[in-house]
Amino acid sequence: MTAEIAILSRSAVALAADSASTVTRQISPTETERRVLKGANKLFALSRREPVAVMIFGAASFMGVPWETLIKMYRADRAGKAFNTLAEYPTDFFSFLESHPNLFPDDAQEKAARSAMLRYAFMVLGQAIGKYDSSRKTGKREMNRIVGEEIDAENRYVNKCKFARGFDRTTTADLINKYDAHLTKTISDVFGAYTVSKPRIKTLKTILVAAISKIWFNEASAGIVFAGFGTSDHYPRLVGHRCQGLFENTLLRTKREQKEISNENPAEIVPFAQTEMVQTFLWGIDPDILKAVEGFISASFGEFRKNVRQDAPAAATSVSAASKAIRKQFDKDFVEYISANHAQPIYRIIDVLSKSELAELAETLINMESLKKRITQPIESVGGPVDVAVISKAEGVIWIKRKHYFDPDLNQDFFSRLSAK
Repeated sequence: MTAEIAILSRSAVALAADSASTVTRQISPTETERRVLKGANKLFALSRREPVAVMIFGAASFMGVPWETLIKMYRADRAGKAFNTLAEYPTDFFSFLESHPNLFPDDAQEKAARSAMLRYAFMVLGQAIGKYDSSRKTGKREMNRIVGEEIDAENRYVNKCKFARGFDRTTTADLINKYDAHLTKTISDVFGAYTVSKPRIKTLKTILVAAISKIWFNEASAGIVFAGFGTSDHYPRLVGHRCQGLFENTLLRTKREQKEISNENPAEIVPFAQTEMVQTFLWGIDPDILKAVEGFISASFGEFRKNVRQDAPAAATSVSAASKAIRKQFDKDFVEYISANHAQPIYRIIDVLSKSELAELAETLINMESLKKRITQPIESVGGPVDVAVISKAEGVIWIKRKHYFDPDLNQDFFSRLSAK
């Protein structure tokens, strides 16, 4: 797991990332082994000259290639190249990945596609099993009914999802033909114990192909964040993407975060992955407690309306309308209070912090997340050294804290080679 943060002001952007990475190994069908290592690099300069950096979270590799390798290959390939706006960097980076068949050859893409479709099939079945377990009825007939309904529901969801760039209905038909043998085997292996009609088997093939041709995911296996300045950007910007895989020479990705600093919006705090302590810092209340309070209030209002319907049915309609109006006003006042008394004062201060103070705040928030995980969880999923960098228009990427896996004093040749590039 990971904790990362970007803090943007009009003068700079501070980035901080922990070093923990979780390695999972399936020991048996019912037992998983998890180990947390604390030496991962998640923060990199995207250019040696330009004020742009990237952070990665989620999977440490993409299609079997470490993100660190991909980023440094891109940096070497684009040495000396600059773009007018920050938004052009991710576009160029993803284009670089798509245009390197030696990195992701056809057989690797096809293997990844088959794996993605198999995972999607298990996901659909898992959702059906979950609904069956929570239902009151039991038996094979009931399970078959729920599996069929889940296939229909997933099909409705997939139909609403947008095609990834380069895919459409025609290419979907082509993909079904291309992977027909694999799709047939996958459906047989995963759903073979259940009675699935022929029309639904056909529907399942369309659903599974969507795993490699549509933006069906909210989150994905890997996240990558670009932050800094283009040559025409006066204030820092940030763009975050989620990447699912590269299929048919097209990278499935979706843009999630897009932050721009301006005179009207002079500061931003953007956490990634595990974000509880950052949200607590901003809101003045733990998000889990806030969620629980909202649940208690909703349950109390629901019970109140139920009692009114039973004891005074004539007043039920008016009381229900009044209680909903009260709840709506409460939510509005509560959000406004948090904003005025917690979030906005912090944002106002961030805009006037020095670069060193921005870096200190970013590191402190990551350390707070690490401390909480260390004392509240059996596995410390956030931890290790915190890498911190500050990016400004004039100075570029400046490292405040940066771990090395080697002793710099013993490797002066490395720095000599670096300066010669």
